[in-house]
Amino acid sequence: MTGIAPTHLKLFVVRPSLKALGLWSEAAENLLVGTALAESRAAYLRQVTSAGYGPALGLWQMDPFTHNDCWLNFLNGSKQATLRRVVSLMISMNLPGVDQLATNLRYACAMARIKFYRAPAALPAASDAAALSQYHKRFYNTATGAADTTANATFFQEAINACLICVFNGDTAMNLAGISGGGSSNWPTGRVGSRNTGALTVPSNISSPTMPTRG
Repeated sequence: MTGIAPTHLKLFVVRPSLKALGLWSEAAENLLVGTALAESRAAYLRQVTSAGYGPALGLWQMDPFTHNDCWLNFLNGSKQATLRRVVSLMISMNLPGVDQLATNLRYACAMARIKFYRAPAALPAASDAAALSQYHKRFYNTATGAADTTANATFFQEAINACLICVFNGDTAMNLAGISGGGSSNWPTGRVGSRNTGALTVPSNISSPTMPTRG
């Protein structure tokens, strides 16, 4: 099954979503792209099981319980007011938030990042596919989940390789992977080893919408 090209997923969904949250780093970017590839091949919008469909939704295959827990026990906390406001602005108002895990790529990516952000351990190195796969297994799929860290390392390597060389012009990134045979990345240096990766600012004239329906 062919899904969204990893470079396109990285450039046009994951990177802008994480930067809007103020939670971007090269490691986080590769983790989120690799997770989408490992969970759904970046192709399926609903969990597929031998009996039909399962509860997990979207490219990041988040289940409703995890989605609701991220809101009830993290984003709704008093210390997360700014982050809650930014995530709320990503929500289309005509669907409950949980349903948008399948229909709203920006929101689904943001919620997957929130899930990882709650993990107590620092992010692995951005270029370590094995470590990223293990981090996904430990903090996203869980120890009892079906993820195979050895097999999934291939997906995280694919995420690392996507857009190896990029040129930035303001908020625009043009993929040059495959054109140049070498050279180092022009990406800004991420703060690997820290949960906080950037300052969060929201325009003062934007008000928060009604919180998403949960349940």
